Amino acid sequence: MTLDEMAAALEISRRQVADGRKAKRIPGNVAYATRYLVEAAHKNDSRSKTMIA
Repeated sequence: MTLDEMAAALEISRRQVADGRKAKRIPGNVAYATRYLVEAAHKNDSRSKTMIA
């Protein structure tokens, strides 16, 4: 995901995402939200590939 896509998905500013990348410790709520978004994206990719095949 790009910074803009991540910011939109998490409903936070692009700057907050960029600052989070620089920080040594990622806040727990951001880490959980990011994991959820990544897993959801993988599930959607798997489903779309299955539907095409």
